[in-house]
Amino acid sequence: MNQIEKNSLLIVAGTALFMIMFGIGSIPLLDPDEPVYAETAREMLAAGDFLSPRIFGNFWYDKPPMYYWLVAVAQFIFGDSEFAARFPAALMACGTSVMM
Repeated sequence: MNQIEKNSLLIVAGTALFMIMFGIGSIPLLDPDEPVYAETAREMLAAGDFLSPRIFGNFWYDKPPMYYWLVAVAQFIFGDSEFAARFPAALMACGTSVMM
């Protein structure tokens, strides 16, 4: 990879990070999906059970658990917030932009 390609990749990555990450924690979680995924990850953290996703005490196998794990890690690092709930999806969107 030559220097021009590296610079172009850095520009795309920086632009994607700024545009996607800017303000992701400034608005409340939007119904119907975001609150459910955030709550499921929060309950995983609270119960310490990372194999059986639950929401409001009931088993919830709506998604493969990897996404819940990513949100749970983000909530562990950043706290229980809108930013933490959206961070894994935003990070994956940035990665997709760079790969494209």
